[in-house]
Amino acid sequence: MESSNDRVLSDLARRVLNRDLFEYSSKARKDELDRKCSLRRIESKYYLVVDHQSQAPYLPYTGNNTAQCIWMLTSEGIKELSEVSDVVASLSYIDEQDERIFYPREIEE
Repeated sequence: MESSNDRVLSDLARRVLNRDLFEYSSKARKDELDRKCSLRRIESKYYLVVDHQSQAPYLPYTGNNTAQCIWMLTSEGIKELSEVSDVVASLSYIDEQDERIFYPREIEE
């Protein structure tokens, strides 16, 4: 693929093989990075990648996610873990969100 006639494919293959990996930044800079790509004649649709991540440490039972919940046998019967643990209950409401944009480092030079 590194010797492909497709310029983008060839460049991306070279980057992977040579560990010339993309840098990343907050998504807020997308417009600025898009402009820098245009100035260097780099196709942003292939070279600017936005990634959105969401992470919840524990998801309590809602009726749909039975495979992900943990059940505890208590003296009062079977209960979902967030019902018997204050620590787990507090983790249930954390929802970490992160958006990053990946780009070739040479557009910053």
